[in-house]
Amino acid sequence: EQLRKCLASNIPLLYYFEIATSRDKETMSRVKRINILVTGTPGCGKTFLCQRLKEDRSDLFSHHIEVGAYAKEREFIDSYDEERDTHVLDEDKLLDDLENIVGRDHRLHGELVESDVTNPEKGVIIDCHSSDWFPERWIDLVVILRASIEVLSERLSKRDYPDRKIQENLEAEIMQVSADEARESYSKVSILEFTSDSMSQFEDNFKAISEELDRLADKRKYS
Repeated sequence: EQLRKCLASNIPLLYYFEIATSRDKETMSRVKRINILVTGTPGCGKTFLCQRLKEDRSDLFSHHIEVGAYAKEREFIDSYDEERDTHVLDEDKLLDDLENIVGRDHRLHGELVESDVTNPEKGVIIDCHSSDWFPERWIDLVVILRASIEVLSERLSKRDYPDRKIQENLEAEIMQVSADEARESYSKVSILEFTSDSMSQFEDNFKAISEELDRLADKRKYS
């Protein structure tokens, strides 16, 4: 269509191809952008992994957003649940705010998604134990972290969680609440699942995730 208009307006073909090349470069930039969601029961090692990804894969990521801390910092808190000893987030305000960072302008699952994100070339790492309320169009890769009950109990105890809160999280891990939530919410997205009880497992997990990120980046680059 643009070529037809150029010819009808006697615009030089060289100018047309300069426009087309510029648009191709812009599309390539958008296509490179990858967002990743890391989820799992509290204590499974999400934030540790996300920090490592942000440091070692700065070629792909510009932000690491630990959702709980992010919401508290910006006062996107609806209430405080004393019985469960946790803040209840205002999801609508939080999602509206995150749209400007996590939302993006590129082709995802065949659809062009518009956004006013300021850095279209680098993606975002979302760090959250709950995953079912993020739009699927935001996410390109989901990483589910698991931990053995013994290891998880020890980690939560070191955080000085009350016994009731520890037990609630252990039951959630046994029932695979976070894992099932992610599997049901992201049917069109690549999902990786790992146990992260030790540093050796962590390093193996990080290597596998990094390889998958490279695969996704190459696929986007040439699609």
